[in-house]
Amino acid sequence: MIGNSSFEFKKFDRDQIEKEIDLEKKAEKDGSLGIPPANAKEKSKAEQLALKKSRAFLDSEIKRANNWLGPIIKKINDLVIKIERPHWSVQEAENKVEENKEQASTTLETEELIFHKEEKDVESFRKLHSINRQPKITTLTTAIVQIGIVILLFTIESFVNMELLATAIGKKEGLAYSTSVAGLNVLLSAIVGYFVLKGAINYESGSKKKLLDLFMYIYVTVIIYINCCLGAIRAIYDKTEEQVSVSGLSIGDGINNALLFWTVDWNFQSLVLTFIGVLFALISLIDAYLFKDVYPGYGDIAKKREQSRKKIRNTIENIANAIVKIFNHEHSKGNIDLKELTNRDLVTLSGEYTEVTKLFSNYSNLAYSVQRGVNEMFETYRGLNGQVRADGVRPEYWNNKYVMDEHYLNPKLKFPNCDGYFFPGNTIQAKIVDVQTQLKTKHNKFVEDLNEYRKKVDQWILELKKRYELS
Repeated sequence: MIGNSSFEFKKFDRDQIEKEIDLEKKAEKDGSLGIPPANAKEKSKAEQLALKKSRAFLDSEIKRANNWLGPIIKKINDLVIKIERPHWSVQEAENKVEENKEQASTTLETEELIFHKEEKDVESFRKLHSINRQPKITTLTTAIVQIGIVILLFTIESFVNMELLATAIGKKEGLAYSTSVAGLNVLLSAIVGYFVLKGAINYESGSKKKLLDLFMYIYVTVIIYINCCLGAIRAIYDKTEEQVSVSGLSIGDGINNALLFWTVDWNFQSLVLTFIGVLFALISLIDAYLFKDVYPGYGDIAKKREQSRKKIRNTIENIANAIVKIFNHEHSKGNIDLKELTNRDLVTLSGEYTEVTKLFSNYSNLAYSVQRGVNEMFETYRGLNGQVRADGVRPEYWNNKYVMDEHYLNPKLKFPNCDGYFFPGNTIQAKIVDVQTQLKTKHNKFVEDLNEYRKKVDQWILELKKRYELS
């Protein structure tokens, strides 16, 4: 038993009662006076006092036992109520599933409306601009990659330009102009490729296309001219071995003028410098052109559609995962509850029943020991009384043994609040096994019903996927 120790009755001390009432002296005194008389029907005062003291002892033990039994009976009642109440119901799982289904259905219906609206906008854009393909949607990964390419190109060209120009125009000017040219070739090209080249290629006609074409022509001319000038500076240095100041360059007559690059005798390194600059500008231009959809605005207009498509897929996936968790939780909770009921609560209940049964058995032993003790005190009294009686009379009632009232001998009558908690023999174990079997049967039925309900929910998810399978 958990939290309590077994109840122990005090031992009935016949000798102590005999001393308290001075039984032997009273027996001798009564005998010398011829008490009780031969025709007496009632016990003598000494015998009655011995019986009263014995019953008082028994009553005090009964009171003490009842006080101890109070919390035990309450605990048993609480355990019985807990064990017998319904523990497993599919309704709880149904409530959780229906709540998730309702939330998911609301989200899916809303996103489906958004998807179809955006789909119409995309189709209208396609027809308006005669586009025969789906738009390109830029993801975060592709955006990082393409931006990374631009940064990498800028870094590499800055380093290469500095290495090739440092000896020709000095380290300070080489660093300044290498990064400036790299910025023009890479960063400016990226801006032009994204904002200008897309329109110049995809717009069929109109003043906007002409303006963009003109801008591209100027841009290409400037980029090629600047890179050729840098190549010429390197060529002049290799020929004269004299550093050239870019800030001092001017367009004038004469030979070896970098601004008139076509007048310079080019070598391999100057060609490499010019080629690298133009190549990096071209790569950056193409990279920016391919960023998002090449047709201006086409990728952006389809972004909301794809967001709705993604949200629909995620919602279906989330509801499926949530439902799996609900069923797993219900199965796990059901198994835990069954384990706690059988391994903890039933074991505790069995222990409490055992303690009540043990108390009943010990009380019966105590009641009979008091009955024997009373008879032994009566025999002591009557033996001494008879020895000193002058008349030699033996009252007739002395021939009868004292028998305690059934009210005292029957524990059920002395502990009425314990009716239904006393199980003699092996009946406790039989009752516990019966309750355990009932619990397992109820749990098995719960598992069966839960699995059956899950089949219905799984079918609903399949139908949901088919309905929202958007192309």
